[in-house]
Amino acid sequence: MGFFFMIAGYFTPASYDRKGARPFLRDCLKRLGVPLLAFLLLYVP
Repeated sequence: MGFFFMIAGYFTPASYDRKGARPFLRDCLKRLGVPLLAFLLLYVP
């Protein structure tokens, strides 16, 4: 599992530099926040 974190850390700066701060964070929020919100609304109650 640590290897996957290393791979993610290796590619993150290039993506951040290519997109900029705001689009990078917006994209991360879409990819991580929407499934988390769906999980919290549908599964937890």
